[in-house]
Amino acid sequence: MGQDAQPADRRARRHRAAGDVDLPGHDRGAAQPARRRRSVHVLRRRRVARPARAHLRHPGRRAGGRRQGADGRVRRHLAGRLDVGVDQPSGGPVVTKLRITIDGVSAVAELKDAAAPAGVAAVVGALPLRTRFVHASRSGNCAVAHDASLQHPSVGIEGQVSMYYPGMLAYDPARGHLVLAYGQGQARSNTGTHWVTYLGDVVENLAELAVKLQDTRDHGALDVRIELGE
Repeated sequence: MGQDAQPADRRARRHRAAGDVDLPGHDRGAAQPARRRRSVHVLRRRRVARPARAHLRHPGRRAGGRRQGADGRVRRHLAGRLDVGVDQPSGGPVVTKLRITIDGVSAVAELKDAAAPAGVAAVVGALPLRTRFVHASRSGNCAVAHDASLQHPSVGIEGQVSMYYPGMLAYDPARGHLVLAYGQGQARSNTGTHWVTYLGDVVENLAELAVKLQDTRDHGALDVRIELGE
């Protein structure tokens, strides 16, 4: 009889508590890891539903494992304005467009929403903007708009670059500078070379706009109007 009791006792122990599901058996404390694993296999074979457990995820992440980053903040910032200046193809990324008008010449720039979300949000928050483009004194073939509404020392540099090329739009949040290049150049100040945010590119009418930007070197500062494009 003792021999018959021994297999029964092993079966009872094998069928004891697994996770938070109780099965008939001797109550001799918490199941050991090996026994717990065997018990889980028994539950699976019997198709016994186990209690749901909270999914542990990294702080700052939402369901699906995607980090709640600045991209979400800029989308919320643009909420209600998506009908003007922002293309949002079905299932595609947000693309913010700016219309830049200098002395009657208008051009369109597309911004890098995904690569520079905080910078895009800061610039869009200052629009519509009427200011002046002044030719850079140290940075080569580019003009600079300096306005207090563009100055955000707490916004970091994103997609950092130092060199400029024709049609490039760059942003220096600490200084409040919006830079538009019509040729080669480099971000320089009286303290030396520095980084700026790569904000976007002129995609329409760059040739005519470049002439006006060069005029800021030859004839002085020009008024500029910057607004959300269509």
